[in-house]
Amino acid sequence: MTSTEELLSVPLEKVNRYIMSEMNSPVELVNSVCRHLILGGGKRIRPTLLLLSAGLISPDAVHDEKVMKLAAAIEILHTATLMHDDVIDESEMRRGRKSVNSLFGNSVAVLGGDYLFTKAFDLASVTESTEIFRDFFRAVSTIASGEIEQMGNIDHPELSEKTYYHTIYAKTGVLFEIAVRIPGFLFKVSEAQLQGLTDYGRYLGNAFQIADDILDYTSSADELGKNIGDDLHNHKITLPLIYILNALPDHEKQEALQAMETCNLDAIMNLAEKTGAISRCYKRAEQEAANARNALNIFPESPYRKQLLNLAEMAVKRTR
Repeated sequence: MTSTEELLSVPLEKVNRYIMSEMNSPVELVNSVCRHLILGGGKRIRPTLLLLSAGLISPDAVHDEKVMKLAAAIEILHTATLMHDDVIDESEMRRGRKSVNSLFGNSVAVLGGDYLFTKAFDLASVTESTEIFRDFFRAVSTIASGEIEQMGNIDHPELSEKTYYHTIYAKTGVLFEIAVRIPGFLFKVSEAQLQGLTDYGRYLGNAFQIADDILDYTSSADELGKNIGDDLHNHKITLPLIYILNALPDHEKQEALQAMETCNLDAIMNLAEKTGAISRCYKRAEQEAANARNALNIFPESPYRKQLLNLAEMAVKRTR
């Protein structure tokens, strides 16, 4: 079976070159700040999704210069959001390295993120598609509103599962969604196929973020590339906590609330085991991944479809 690496090694290398070329400012501090994070690893999952989506539509499309530039643009856009996210969360690690804010300070990190936003939109200008531009602007607006919504939900143990899904769409799903939609607009697929791509991206984003929220409790800093328990320490209510609180009878919830207030990760993990919360989260992530795979049924068999299906499966099984 042809792997993603075999399918995309050449276009992904060109995507990385486009990213490198955008990190070329006459101000050396700007170069240092932006290159530290964007060239410091990362799974490149969003440009990979965009390229696989293009190949799903037409195998030759993965080598289209517009496609590769748009793939670079979406990775730069994602990196800009990470810079701002780390400032908000006061995170000290990202991708196994010191975060930009911990090295250069919050002010420089915020401005570095702003700089990357401009670079992303500059690269996206390769297309004249109003739909693609609209999706880029929608993504930035949605991510910002999602961060604000999440901040407003801090220390709200009554947070509903519905609100949680709304937030993770804004934080993660929207960029997955537009990554796979962009080739659909570029190559003018049918409405039914565009909906299939849209659904795939949204469901994959859900699966990916649920798995990420599980790993924040069950992984290690070395595996995850950032500090474990960050969500708990930042008083974020994610799906594991929602399931724990929903499963406990009222007279036992105080124990969970106390553990959340004191950021007692061991106590939370004991409650997670007692209630089966982590297992429930995995089942939910697996269902979202299955929904993502089903969304691609409208497309014929191909190596690109196969790799998109594999990505949905691996989103749940990953360890970082």
